[in-house]
Amino acid sequence: MRNAIRTALKTSNPTLGVHPLSATSSSTPKPYVVVKLGEEHQAGISVGFVQSIYLWLYVDAGDLDALDALKAAVLSTLHGVELTTLSGITFELTFRGTIGDEFFDNDWKAMALGLNFQSSLIHEGRN
Repeated sequence: MRNAIRTALKTSNPTLGVHPLSATSSSTPKPYVVVKLGEEHQAGISVGFVQSIYLWLYVDAGDLDALDALKAAVLSTLHGVELTTLSGITFELTFRGTIGDEFFDNDWKAMALGLNFQSSLIHEGRN
């Protein structure tokens, strides 16, 4: 899933950095997005589950216009769009809202905002 999300974001905005949680530091060039898989939990059917995906957007400190533009670009790229994993599994992301408020990250010297997406999936190999 992470790779499919990264590919979609990089295709729509080739200059955007898209990184896993552990691959950023205060010197990472901005703007960038951190992709983090959240909890998996049972859906309403026994073979289904819901996967949360969290994206953290980072832009230069004080550049709220860039943060708004990045949020809009990410939403237009991912919300309601069918993506395909390397193993051929397709999934669709639904935007569920922000994760708290936008904030200034003093250590990273950046403005940041978290976005919460969700995908409903079926466990492979089950009937």
